[in-house]
Amino acid sequence: MLVFYLLVLLISIYGSGLRKDSTNGEALSIEQCNAIKGISILLVFISHASQYVSASDYQYSMLGDDVFLGIKSSIGQLCVVMFFFYSGYGTEWSIARKGKQYVKDMPRRRILTTLINFDLAVVVFIITNLLLGNEMPLKRVLMSLFAWDSVGNSEWYIFDILSLYIITYISSQLTSNNRIRFGLLLSMTILLIYVLYLLKGSWWYNTLLAYPAGVFMAMNKDWLLKLVKNYFWSVLFGLIALFLVLWVYKKSSVLAYNAASIFFAFLIVTLTSRIRIQNRFLIWLGVNLFPLYIYQRLPMLTINELCPSIVSVYPIAFYIISLLITVIIAASYKYWRISFR
Repeated sequence: MLVFYLLVLLISIYGSGLRKDSTNGEALSIEQCNAIKGISILLVFISHASQYVSASDYQYSMLGDDVFLGIKSSIGQLCVVMFFFYSGYGTEWSIARKGKQYVKDMPRRRILTTLINFDLAVVVFIITNLLLGNEMPLKRVLMSLFAWDSVGNSEWYIFDILSLYIITYISSQLTSNNRIRFGLLLSMTILLIYVLYLLKGSWWYNTLLAYPAGVFMAMNKDWLLKLVKNYFWSVLFGLIALFLVLWVYKKSSVLAYNAASIFFAFLIVTLTSRIRIQNRFLIWLGVNLFPLYIYQRLPMLTINELCPSIVSVYPIAFYIISLLITVIIAASYKYWRISFR
């Protein structure tokens, strides 16, 4: 199954090139951010699909399977880091551009819109489970509506991002001073990490600091990108070294994992200041990130329940069919998406 990582690599390379002269906007342009998110969602898809394959009787005996497992293990939660980073960056950029009105609209346009559309997906998963004959305890169903539990869908990222939006709203309502506001946001994010550390698995909290890192990037974009432009190689190798040192200790320290996530995010920004990723498919994936993330487990769950032999005997077919159905769902998502404008 190594072929899937190779395909992601080829898709990422196709249409990419070097920038002749990096300007302050290119590394963090909407198009560039969506392309990186497109790569990330493909890696998330591979990780999620592999969970069903690993739970089946598949023995990972194909050529390259050991390398596939090694890559998957090495990537870990890095595939979601840029989701948090770009969310923090984009939210802060919007606050700086639109001011108090954007903050005022956050509960309706950001928080409620995300929660309602997530709950629509939860209802679809509940109906699917009932049709498949799976039991749905009432407590799990109710908690899943707030992304605290799961009925087969991916819930933890939605809980985290909603919490971070709420934290952003509160800190922005309390003060307009950027330094104080960032300090409040960072403090509340660390508190959230501690609470999740006590109550949930490590994947709920080990990359959360990438969000305030994105906010910091937006607040200090000009001088940070100027620093990258003037000292590119020093910054690049410095970030690589810091990331690798911290990544070694990721399993033994929550702070190390979060710090590694921060340096990884800045490393991606540094690379995209010189490398242009223009693959239209990746950009489309980034634009449609929400439905791709929320609904990708639906075909996986259904195939796993109705045709388990496909998962265990023909895992490549399982990946391809699940991806095609997920893309179709994402392409049609606009017809039932709810928006509070």
